[in-house]
This record gives sequence, C-alpha cells and structure tokens, in this order.
Amino acid sequence: MGTAPTILVDATLIRVVLLAVAMRLAGRGNWWAPGPLRRLHQRLGLHEGVESGKTAEVLQREYA
Repeated sequence: MGTAPTILVDATLIRVVLLAVAMRLAGRGNWWAPGPLRRLHQRLGLHEGVESGKTAEVLQREYA
C-alpha cells in the first residue's frame, strides 16, 4: 500500500525539480536540432515562438 505514494513522490521529484534544473543548466542546448532539420526549417522559413517585431539577434540575447 505504500508503493504508490512512494512512486508518486519520486516521479514528482524527478520531473518537477531535477528535470527543471537540468534544463536550466543545458540552456539553449535543450533546443538543439540536427543539421539537416535545421537547414530544412531555414529553407521553409519555419520559426517557433518568434514574437513579431523581434529579430533573431534580439531573441538570442534574451535567451542566452
């Protein structure tokens, strides 16, 4: 009967705390894309989360 709460606490700790810390430390490495996929996105003009009026340089400075 104690296994379910233990698993729940463990999963919560891993996902909420440790994953958030790891993503913070990895920074922009979280959003790494393989070269061919990156080139395809550039060729098609696909952008994710780019706010209107902001250039790529401004976004890089904000999220660096």
